[in-house]
Amino acid sequence: MFLLTSCSSKQDNEILGKMIGAAVGAVVGSKLGSGENSKAIYSILGAAGGYLLGKEIGRLLSQEEQDDLNDSIIYSLDQSKDGETTEWKSNENENTYAKITPDEEFREGDKNCRIYEKILYKDGKKIKESSLACRDQDGNWSIS
Repeated sequence: MFLLTSCSSKQDNEILGKMIGAAVGAVVGSKLGSGENSKAIYSILGAAGGYLLGKEIGRLLSQEEQDDLNDSIIYSLDQSKDGETTEWKSNENENTYAKITPDEEFREGDKNCRIYEKILYKDGKKIKESSLACRDQDGNWSIS
């Protein structure tokens, strides 16, 4: 059981980023393989890559920036056409922004999902990440 509070530290953000990144990386990686063994390998590689990227994003953004970026991602998933890029800008740091590009929607079990690319820029650093979002039973996007 996880309890999230508004008084999170940079370390909390980094841990949360690692967890989310690993989970998303595993799911995205599993889409790349064709056989059971290659799917497992891609899942493991995706999880490892997602872990590292999630750690970095959790370290670079405040909790408020992460929440605001997630709102922009949801807006992009709802409003953008496949391959159309939208941009998010931090209210805290003028040198921090992201580009969000959703891909086509597909079915994952009983859910509608989209893979999207997020490129985060902060103070000259660039972090590129592919992530997965699926609609819950109420039709809202859940970012994995």
